[in-house]
Formats: sequence, C-alpha cells, structure tokens
Amino acid sequence: MACTGFYFGTPILNAYGVYAPGGLASGTSPIDGNLPPNLGLFPPGATVQLGSHIIPSTCNNNFANPAQQIVFSFNSTLLPPTGITHIFFTRDDLTNGGVFLAIDDVCLKKVSCPPTCTCGGFSHLYVRNALGSLNQPITCEGSPVVLPCYPGYGYHLTGVFQCDGTDCPDKHQINWTLSGPGGSHSGGFTDNDPFFGIHLLPTYFHQPGLYTLTMNGNCGTPVCSCTVRFVVDCPSLCPCDPSTIQALQANTAKGFATAVSIVSCKACFSPLALSDCETVEWYINSTTGTPIGTTVGKQTLCYTFPAPGTYTVIMVVSRKRPDGSLCEVFTHSQTITISCPNIVDCVDPKLPNYSFNINPVAGPLRSGGSAPGWKQAEGTGEPHDVHLLEYGDSQDGWVMGLTGSYTGAGVLSTEAPLCVSRTDTGILTMTLRTLGDPIPGVNVKVGRKPPGGGNKIMLYTGNTAPWPNCQDASCYALAVLEDLLPFDDDDWYELSIPYNLGDWQALDFCGTSAGGIPARMAVYVGNYLGEEQQSVGPTRDAILIDNICFRGTTVNAGELTSPSGFYLYPNPTTGRLTLKLPAPAAPGTTIRITEAGGRIALEVAAEVGNEQQQVQVGSLPAGMYFVHLLQAGRVVGTERFVKH
Repeated sequence: MACTGFYFGTPILNAYGVYAPGGLASGTSPIDGNLPPNLGLFPPGATVQLGSHIIPSTCNNNFANPAQQIVFSFNSTLLPPTGITHIFFTRDDLTNGGVFLAIDDVCLKKVSCPPTCTCGGFSHLYVRNALGSLNQPITCEGSPVVLPCYPGYGYHLTGVFQCDGTDCPDKHQINWTLSGPGGSHSGGFTDNDPFFGIHLLPTYFHQPGLYTLTMNGNCGTPVCSCTVRFVVDCPSLCPCDPSTIQALQANTAKGFATAVSIVSCKACFSPLALSDCETVEWYINSTTGTPIGTTVGKQTLCYTFPAPGTYTVIMVVSRKRPDGSLCEVFTHSQTITISCPNIVDCVDPKLPNYSFNINPVAGPLRSGGSAPGWKQAEGTGEPHDVHLLEYGDSQDGWVMGLTGSYTGAGVLSTEAPLCVSRTDTGILTMTLRTLGDPIPGVNVKVGRKPPGGGNKIMLYTGNTAPWPNCQDASCYALAVLEDLLPFDDDDWYELSIPYNLGDWQALDFCGTSAGGIPARMAVYVGNYLGEEQQSVGPTRDAILIDNICFRGTTVNAGELTSPSGFYLYPNPTTGRLTLKLPAPAAPGTTIRITEAGGRIALEVAAEVGNEQQQVQVGSLPAGMYFVHLLQAGRVVGTERFVKH
C-alpha cells in the first residue's frame, strides 16, 4: 500500500470476504465513507472480516517500503459454509480516521496450517498370560486390579496408544516404569502400530503388594501418560528348590527350535520348554566373548550368519532366586547347517499330503476348501478359518493360511490319527513365512509386528484340539514359539523342532503291545491381542505354512478311529458346552459329566434326532471334567474339557 496524504485520526484498513455469486450490491459503493456500515451491504451470514490493519502516520507514497507490504492471514474455518466469491478492502466504519490510500499487487495464496499432533491417549488395555487363562481389562488412573498367580509365568499388558492430528510421526516412542515392593523396572520401545505390548516378568513381583505401571507415549512434542495399578500377592513365582532345578535341567535339555531362511543366511532360535523365569544368552561355537543376544523364556532370537557352514549354537540358561542371586545355570548346544540358500526336502514323510498339493481346492477348509488328509479343528474360541491358498511363491504352489489371536484361532489338524511310537525321537520340520499379502475376506494384520505373535505345534489324542494350550496328558507340545511371528522379512523359513516323546504320558494307546500313541497334529498361531480390541484395527495374526515333514517312528496299528466319536467346544468354557455327535442322537442317548475323580457332576438326556447337543455347565466349579456319551447305558465315547 501507499499513502498520498489527508491523514487524520486512526485510519484502519479492513479486508472482507463475501459470498455474492450474483455480484456486489447494486447502486452502492463500499469506498464511500458516508454510506451505512459496509457489512450491511451484503446478506447476513455471507460476509466475514478477514482482517484489519492500522495505518501508521509514517505511511508514505513508496509502494516498495517493506513496512507497507502487509499481510492479512485467516483460517478457512472462519468462512461461511458457502465459501466466498469476492474480497474487498475498505476503511473501518466505526473508527474516526482516514487517509488517501492506494493498494496494489493483491495476492491470495494458500498456506499450510501449523503442524499439530496431540495425545490420543492409552485405551483398550488388557492383562493376559501365555497360558490363555487370563483376560483382565484395566484402565488408566483406575482402581487397582488383583492379578492371579501363575508360577513361572509373567503378565502381558497389551493396549492401544494413539496420537491425533495432521502431522503426527509415523512411529512413536513408549517408555514404561514399574514400581512396587519388588523394586523398580523400566523399558521402552518404538512402534508404528496403535497396538503395543509390555511383558512384565515374574521376577518383578517377588514381593507381594501394590504395583504401579506408568507409561509415557510420545506424540512428537506432546507426551501422553497413563498409570495403571495392580495387586500381586503370590508365593514366589520363580522358586529355586531342588525339584525346580531338576525340572529346569530337563527343560533346558529339550533344546530349541531353529528357523532357517531358505534364501539367506539368517536363522532364528526359540527355546522349547523354558519359562519366563529364565534368561538365555546365545553364543555361536564358543561361550567365550560376547553373546550374540539375550532373551527371556521362550522368546525368539534371530541372527544372520556371515557365511554358509556348520555352526554350533549354544544356549546358556540361567535362573535367579527372588533376591536376585543366581539359582542355577544350564547349557545346551545344537549343530545347525546354514546353506544360504537352504534347500528343503522331505524324505519318507509320515503325514499324508504333507505339502497340501494333492487334489487341492482353494478356500476355507470349513466351507468349500479342501486338502485331503487335513481339516480345521473344532472348539477353538472366536471363529477363525483355515485357508488353503494357491500361492505362487511357495515350493509347489499351495500353502495353508492360519490366523489367530488371544481369543481364538484357526487350528489346522490332521484328519486321522497316526500311531506314533511312545519312544520316538526326531526332528519335525515345516516351511513357513509371514503374510506378505492379505488373505481375501480375512481381517488380519499385514506388515506389522503384533504383541507376542507366536506359533504352536501340538500332538494330541481324541477329537478335541488342545487350544489354547496343553492342559493334560491328552496332548503334547512339540513347540510353543513366542515372538517368532512375524519375522521382519517375507522370506520362507525352514522350522526344525527336535522332540522326544518319551516324556509324553499319554493315556490312549495303539499298536502292538500298546507301544504307540494315536496322535493327531495341530498347528495354529496366536498373539496377546483379543477380539475386544478389534474396533481399533485388525487383532489377528497370520502365517503361511507348507511342507510339514514328520519322519517319526510309527507303530503298525491298522486303521485308527476316533476314541470318542464326538467333538466338544469351546474348550475351555465358562458356561455353555457344545457336543457335535457323529450321527443324530438316538433314543436313550445320555450325556454325563464327571469330575476328575469320577463323581458325577451333571447328567442330561440328549435331544433325540440332533447331531449338535448343548449343555449348560456354568454352575460347575472351575476345574477339569470328563464328558461321557452313553447309549443304552453304555459309554461309547469320552472327552475332557476345562471349566473356567
């Protein structure tokens, strides 16, 4: 602007925006100071003041004077809903003052708003455990929650942390501190996912009392806080007595599973039988020098070897007393071969259709998909499907897609039992990888690491799959691999699991001289996220598997049939139990439930003509029970279940 004279009073220049698609009001001019106030020239609600500028007495006729190059800034949210069609400049009607003013070079441009990122906060918090038996909601700044005791196991807190705004960083930092009678412990991590997980070890709670967990999440500059409290009053969760030390020695000797990349020199190691009370230091070839990494319990460690070759991987396992002093140390080593790439071959497989490529039909196994010799097991919590997928990146073009979370899983199972020797030892192998692309129609996490994603491989007798964990002699855990999935790449890996069935005290038998166990295999995935949290995003983890190679010793037993002839689910249950019979119930069919000691707890008549029977067991105390199916007073099948 430039001033040419006639300066008096306090002259003010106003900028207005107006919505006038038909043009400005006719017969008037907004530059005539004798007219009524300029805002009255236009329809109410369609005119807004964009800004004003007091013109100083030093204003001169030099347009180039930097002090006379003025800016009116306004936020578009101030505009009327219709927007504006005109901008005009005029004196301020309500101020005594004026000046002869010239304006030039009016420039209207869009500018970016200042970046914003504020705390969305912590929400959807749950405390869970590796056994699948704890699902405790907890809230920020809420009342203390009493946590139950599980010797050898810690607690997994999962939840959601979110930042709100237009300029939030892709990743956020979360730091936490636990304080209480057991001392103070802290940690932190960076994540790109709204879901997060914190593993609270049992060694943190060696003294009973009130514990406070403070979490701070970073949303750029703002820091968001959340405090939760819980009471833990347990005998030692990590004892150091002779029986515990003996068990630790046996569990260390069970070794670790190895997952070796098929296309690189990377390998991952997962202890098979350790608890959260143990710390593992990993070494290559010798225990001298610095370990390649440290893990806790069954956590997985991945390492990239410098070149192909044969290596000795050493697992040094230590357990501490509640006071922090060393309880005991045991060592286990295994030899692995790194081929870079690794070529997978299965010689003399015992499982039918081990690579899923015999007469395959793509789709969910429960609704149209088919891979002869395999099925989806019943009674595994929230509904999840096992998918047979045509997958060009696999060795033979066909893979199984498994999904799972804390509250449910799609369990892949062999259709018929295999009579395996009670003294069998060997190595089970399979190839697996993370989900590189979504499974059509399935809401799963892709490309992000969920809290505690893992893989479980079981052998079991009877018809009920052991989900979420083995709880009695009807099943045997070949591997419970925590934090194994997903890997941080999309390579295929060969997973090798050493096993020894000599310590499986199975009650069922088969073969000559009862030397075998009629076992099915079950494979599934899970994590520490539940369906209660899925409103924020996908909570299910996913994995692709292929080439399940079991070369174990089998016993000639002829054709094996189901010991019970019926399925039951969900197992465990809290109130209702569903039985799926092999045929519609005939008159005189009875369902009897007994306690572990044999006392009858409940007995009902089956609904005649129905294959599916429902029994309400909510009134039963928590514990293990057996369901007996009777026809004409004779027991024709038995299955066990757990009541929570």
